[in-house]
Amino acid sequence: MDQYDFSAIRAVKDRDEFKAEIVRFCHHLGFELMSAMTVVDRSLGKSDFVPIDNDPPEFELFFVEHPDENLTDPVTQFCKRSSLPCVWDEQTYRAAGYEQLWQNRAQFGCRTGICLALHLTEGRHFLLGFDRLRPLPPARDELTRMVANLQFFAVLAQEAAAKVLMPDDPDSDYAAMSGRELESLQLHAFGKTNFEIGVTMNVSENAAARLLEEATRKMFCPTAPEAAAKALRLKIFRLPVKRAETGVTPP
Repeated sequence: MDQYDFSAIRAVKDRDEFKAEIVRFCHHLGFELMSAMTVVDRSLGKSDFVPIDNDPPEFELFFVEHPDENLTDPVTQFCKRSSLPCVWDEQTYRAAGYEQLWQNRAQFGCRTGICLALHLTEGRHFLLGFDRLRPLPPARDELTRMVANLQFFAVLAQEAAAKVLMPDDPDSDYAAMSGRELESLQLHAFGKTNFEIGVTMNVSENAAARLLEEATRKMFCPTAPEAAAKALRLKIFRLPVKRAETGVTPP
């Protein structure tokens, strides 16, 4: 394995460079998939989430359609309580009684992995996880080195994340999102195309695209699917059990 230059993550200047560097380190450790998230706790029990990952689009869609999975996921719940690394596999989920959750993730390449959370001052948190299809190394010393490298990298990555992922005032824009912008984002979460959003909202397809673009910008996300997923995590709106054929089901 080539030597990794840990100073590279500290030199990133924007979100794209940040993601590329985490992916590079993820592959360096022998993993395929990565997910990182900066969380800032706000007043009244609300938190702001800024996620970044290289999950396949199918997994992103699955997550949008199953927003409550993290509420029971044993790895996620462990990371909420502890800053210790969580080394997980099928047995982790089986022992917790959530084997189906593992099967849901395994179909997208997340069969085993390492995840950790850094709980910082002023209600800030940074989560970093690497997943892969292959089992983790059976040799204890090799796995220990892998975990130690991930811990060291996570400390440097959270410093970079604070610079490139979090705006100065994350609440200011999306709190002021108009009702029409929110409606377009919710319809997008329902799986509607821009054309279908336009029909439902009685506007042109271009107007629907502009509303969705503005909603995405105010959520501080690069893509509409990420904005919809973030809105679901923040409970700005909820998906109904059954998707409406037309119109917007009230949150």
